[in-house]
Amino acid sequence: MGAVVADFNGDGTPFFGYIKRVDANIGNTIIAFENSKLPDLTVPKTYGGVVSSLRLDGFNRDLLLLEAKLKDPVFTKYYLYVLKNNRWKPVMNGFAIHQDNQKDVAVPIWNDTLNPSNLMRHYSVFDLDKSSELGYTWRLLQESVPIKNR
Repeated sequence: MGAVVADFNGDGTPFFGYIKRVDANIGNTIIAFENSKLPDLTVPKTYGGVVSSLRLDGFNRDLLLLEAKLKDPVFTKYYLYVLKNNRWKPVMNGFAIHQDNQKDVAVPIWNDTLNPSNLMRHYSVFDLDKSSELGYTWRLLQESVPIKNR
């Protein structure tokens, strides 16, 4: 339950990954993999979340996506990893989306059709807003970011 099964190696043989443990004292989420094929992946400053896979153009394998819970529960932080040489490498730096913007996000990451060496992503920013009764709002923006590891 809560595991993701995908072809992370790109060899046509899927295997599963799951959240093995959350260390709430330190703030680490530990992701483990089927039959201990790979070392655990520790994601710092996170408190659990949901693992899933993502298939994007330009990658010959599935990517591991962690939708992480943070200490501040109004944000979800997204981490995207690719498996290279039996090690998980970040595809981009993590980014957060505020809960007010979640309903507007069907997919947080997608291919940048104008620049194949980049990916697109949504993210939330704080904005002063005199028309809001709170005096501020969380705006949902998107940006193109370079791929760190392919």
